[in-house]
Amino acid sequence: MKHQEYGMKALWIRFSLVLLTVTFACSDRNSPDHVAEDFIYNYYLRANQEAALHLSEALAEEKLKSEIELLRNVRQPGEAPDSPPKIKYKMIGKKVYNESVVRLKNGKEIIGVVEGNDKNAPTAFTIRPRDGESMTMPSGEVDRIVEQKRVFFSYRLTVKDAENLIPPRTAVLYTELIEGEWKVVNFDEY
Repeated sequence: MKHQEYGMKALWIRFSLVLLTVTFACSDRNSPDHVAEDFIYNYYLRANQEAALHLSEALAEEKLKSEIELLRNVRQPGEAPDSPPKIKYKMIGKKVYNESVVRLKNGKEIIGVVEGNDKNAPTAFTIRPRDGESMTMPSGEVDRIVEQKRVFFSYRLTVKDAENLIPPRTAVLYTELIEGEWKVVNFDEY
């Protein structure tokens, strides 16, 4: 009887562990923080450009496709390098931008923050562009307003190859909400 109780407890523990694993594996990673961290993990720690590509759009996607093509002679896409360097990372900065693209009926676009309380049916819009002073536009001149969400991240990378500790580098990631999905749209390091 005691042996059966132990077997049932072991079975229950296994089931619980499987349930927890599935729950965490299926968790929603569609946030700027998660996408940025997943990109850092795949691109820098695992040197897996293919996995990073799935998290990318725009210029980041172009950079990764070009890099994958350059590496094709050395290794297959998704294949890990023989001895990747050991890398540690830490987020050191984050900046959120909630801007809009205001498309005017004359075809001009203004990128900036739309100010005011009544954005649903205003008679005029006050726009604070990135590179200028606030301006007020009559609603009749505005074709549409597209909200943009962008989050910029900075990471400190500490790299150690087989022989040396390389001076710390900073990776900068630009994420953007595109059609309901957060994507890395550009990245760089210095």
